[in-house]
Amino acid sequence: MVLFPTPRRSRANALGERPYDSSTIGYWLQTWLDQFAVTDEQGKPFDPARVLPYAFRHTYAQLRADAGVPLDILQVLMAHQDPSTTQVYYRPSHPRRVEAVRAIAAKYQFDLTGGRIRARIPDDDMADRIRAGVGSVPVPAGRCHEMNNVRADGHGCPVYNRCFSCTFYTTDFTHLPELRQLRAGKAEQLAALESAYGGVLTAGPLSAASLELLRQEVQQIDERVGKCEADISSCCWNRTPPCNGPFTRSRTSYARYAPTTWVPASATA
Repeated sequence: MVLFPTPRRSRANALGERPYDSSTIGYWLQTWLDQFAVTDEQGKPFDPARVLPYAFRHTYAQLRADAGVPLDILQVLMAHQDPSTTQVYYRPSHPRRVEAVRAIAAKYQFDLTGGRIRARIPDDDMADRIRAGVGSVPVPAGRCHEMNNVRADGHGCPVYNRCFSCTFYTTDFTHLPELRQLRAGKAEQLAALESAYGGVLTAGPLSAASLELLRQEVQQIDERVGKCEADISSCCWNRTPPCNGPFTRSRTSYARYAPTTWVPASATA
């Protein structure tokens, strides 16, 4: 099948099945580029020198890869002998990377008691994507499913951001970097209060209750960190230390992709 058949008839093209010469296609493309200002998807100027006829082949592969066409099928469509050649023509898009991380994280979510929430089926995951930003709101190192707080976009917490004591709080191992950072902050705060207890901080029931609350929160975070690390280990067959790196980067990418805004960790007492 010829992509650009020429209508010019000749002895060599009696049936009109011969394509235009590649130089002709390049001339048409250059003429078009001279008439328009080319921009990328963010509206920024795009170098027209990078717009070549051969680039359409890369676009063809990228669009089909983003649509979920398997590598072996795409290899056949592009007439490649080696699948590694086909992989050069496209990149894993950001939404596909996010979806892959979410698909794994869906199997490793915990409730308040540290018990694992049942794994969701594909239909559940689709329903979750449809109501993203409606059925839950992001909170420090997890998500809140309390409807009053969801309707208030995270500003109507009935327990004043005591997330680790709330039955509507869930988390998973994609939040592991945030959990560790939150744990370090609360441990530092606990150490400062313990050193000030009986001195700058007057000893009494209220001060003791504040210290005990912080100790319990640090303990709850430690339990969740331990479960998340165990789940990451179960996903990494080689058990190598760099395993946490991709999840850290994926979590950052997911935060950019999510339609809602993350509540600062300082909002949690």
